[in-house]
Amino acid sequence: MHTILIRNATIITMGEDDIVRGDIFVEGNRIKRIGDCGGIQSDTVIDATDKVIIPGLIQTHVHLCQVLFRGTADDMELLDWLRERTWKLEAAHDFNTAYASAWLGCMELIRSGTTCIADMGSIMNAEADAQAMYDFGIRAKFGKAMTDFGDLPPELGNLPGAFQETTQESIDQSLGLIKDWHGIDDGRLQYLFAPRGILSTSEELLLELKRLALQYRTGIHTHACENKTESKRVAEQRGTSEIKYLQSLGLTGGNLLLAHCIWVDEQDLKILQETNTRVLHCPSTNLKLASGIAPIAEMLKQGITVSLGADGAPANNNLSAFIEMRHASLLQKGVTLDPTVLPARQTFELATLNGARTLGLENEIGSIEVGKKADLVILDLYQAHTIPHSNPYSTLVYAASSENVETVIIDGNVLFHQKKFVHFDDKEMLQKCKAESEKLIQRAQIII
Repeated sequence: MHTILIRNATIITMGEDDIVRGDIFVEGNRIKRIGDCGGIQSDTVIDATDKVIIPGLIQTHVHLCQVLFRGTADDMELLDWLRERTWKLEAAHDFNTAYASAWLGCMELIRSGTTCIADMGSIMNAEADAQAMYDFGIRAKFGKAMTDFGDLPPELGNLPGAFQETTQESIDQSLGLIKDWHGIDDGRLQYLFAPRGILSTSEELLLELKRLALQYRTGIHTHACENKTESKRVAEQRGTSEIKYLQSLGLTGGNLLLAHCIWVDEQDLKILQETNTRVLHCPSTNLKLASGIAPIAEMLKQGITVSLGADGAPANNNLSAFIEMRHASLLQKGVTLDPTVLPARQTFELATLNGARTLGLENEIGSIEVGKKADLVILDLYQAHTIPHSNPYSTLVYAASSENVETVIIDGNVLFHQKKFVHFDDKEMLQKCKAESEKLIQRAQIII
């Protein structure tokens, strides 16, 4: 069993000891010892003198299938963004372009310190996402988007033909992905059912997913209350707000993950709190699409579990958790006019422990503790934009960036070291991804 010894670091544990100085010993994919590991022999030794080790960052809402679309849908409102760009590009994917998109996303995520994600794939080619994540070595919960309901409001028009699936087709494809990928590699990849949103999902499918999620002991990952017009159309179509509608179907609970939750009222918040439904906050995307600002400070005050996600590259243009942490904290201070809300340590918790809680993985990841999986990030904070760093949480949330990421370890495997990918030539892969992007845009007949 391969071992790794990381020496002489400052360790941000997010556990009971909070910040310690010393070593970490990893055996296989687990942390075996923290502190003084003098005398221990190891296959791999990493000198982390003057470096900081943090738990791998966790993003609970991304779309790897959209990474090749970066820069193709800027300065557009959400529903136009979907109809005129994103859906057309997603529908034009084949296995190769979908694989390249996911691979490129994994490159960006890992080199910026994210080790675990919840990914919502496209309606088709979700197996390409899974294959890329498996090959790359990232930890993920993922699912194909499910869209079995075509009676969309006029703002959205019709779904592309490639997206029009029956309820049974959608379920059968998801069950096939569960069979092939759920729990593979000692649970590194797991499946989440992913109805894209209420406007494109039938009530029949939602009710069946409630049953299937319990049967397969997994969760449901969807969008809710993201856009004011969208929320209005849901109320017209289903007779109530998105969260109240999901509650009426019995879907709310600890295994329901809701991205965005911007347009919520007091009753919605009460439902989220009482049912322990999880909120996936994507501040940069919400700003760029002018969707609004979720009341995260109030959610946290009420004890609602909130975690962070960068969402899709064409809605954000970055997949860095450092950017999302900074935006999350500063936005809540601005809208509440209270500089004390969402302080740095609490914000960092959204990207670590809260991400793990959201995904039901808090016993495995989210903090650096003996017995947990070895998902670790080594940072070099001795750079111009992060010196001095007497308060490490302040540095991590307000100053640090992907430039500080030196080494990334996932499941006990060193994937990124000394700012280079270990198992492949990144320049060669970037060229391949760029070539696949050009094919995709040409196939989609999009003019940029």
